[in-house]
Amino acid sequence: MKKIPYIVLMIACMLPMFANAQTKRIKETFNADDKIRFEWEEYVDKKGGVEIKDDCLIITNKEKGTSRMVFVNLPINVKNSFKVSSSIIVPNLNDKEWFAITFDNTKDHHKMAFYIKENFFRYKEIQIDYTDDDFEEYDPTMARIITIWPDRRIPIKLKGGKNITVNFVIEKKGENLIISINNMKIDELPVGDDLKSANLGFIVNGNYSLKIDEILVEQ
Repeated sequence: MKKIPYIVLMIACMLPMFANAQTKRIKETFNADDKIRFEWEEYVDKKGGVEIKDDCLIITNKEKGTSRMVFVNLPINVKNSFKVSSSIIVPNLNDKEWFAITFDNTKDHHKMAFYIKENFFRYKEIQIDYTDDDFEEYDPTMARIITIWPDRRIPIKLKGGKNITVNFVIEKKGENLIISINNMKIDELPVGDDLKSANLGFIVNGNYSLKIDEILVEQ
């Protein structure tokens, strides 16, 4: 029997280790039987809130002229390529109310914000400003959104109606950030080394709500 060289055996044994080291897939299902991997901040008051319920992350706002928001840091390295997929159930997708997904978080609380309606996509840079002027104490009920720049609008065509599922993807390839909705490429942003963190957020405005069914992180 021909002997296999020791170095060949060693490389063969190490290949699965390399594969695991190069691939990271973390799925947040919000199922009570699964361990919740991300640290969501839940809060509920008379005007709305954020809570994990019925295997979803539910964001509700009941006051016109205000917004409700939630943010979480994802366990990925923004200097490398990655893909973040969010499955969002919209109770009423139309061209009147909007919801937004945010990404990144600099020291000045600047975020990339992606606003979505039935026939409308809008990219803005925003800053979360707290009315108590204390950035160290995060209180989502005491915050307002300040638009910075740029403000880019792109027409889209989604299926409107009740309980519509919107699949939103943020993917970094090289130095660009690619935004896709329902398998359609919507926008591409040159980010280079400007990303500071993998801070993912969701915002609803007015009398509106969202259900986040699942989040998949791949790197």
